Amino acid sequence: MTFQRAAMDDERVQPIVRPISRIHVVEEARHVRYAREELVRSMAGAGRARRSAHRLVAAVGATAAMEYMIDPEVYRSVGIPPRAGRELALANPHHRDTRFWMGEKIVPFLAELGLVTGPLWRQTGLVR
Repeated sequence: MTFQRAAMDDERVQPIVRPISRIHVVEEARHVRYAREELVRSMAGAGRARRSAHRLVAAVGATAAMEYMIDPEVYRSVGIPPRAGRELALANPHHRDTRFWMGEKIVPFLAELGLVTGPLWRQTGLVR
């Protein structure tokens, strides 16, 4: 949602994308509010096994979201092999900073609930 919020008012973004981003932000805000409340309720009553499962699902979900954000074909379309393009992006400080920025609001909340642990989280680029 952070990315969408930035895009909705950015004059450098294509005009058709800005209103779509605005709609996405409004709808996503409702979803996020509900999800946060439900996650707090769920974690409050969770035993050890359930907490462990929640940690795994959160880490896998965050990893998938970050890995599938960029279609590998975008690299091929500019003449770069997809694997090399991904490696270049991951080595780029701006790309790493952007990933971290995208998680600035959600990661602290998830960390408060004890969900941000383990090696998968480091792979996401959402934590440092």
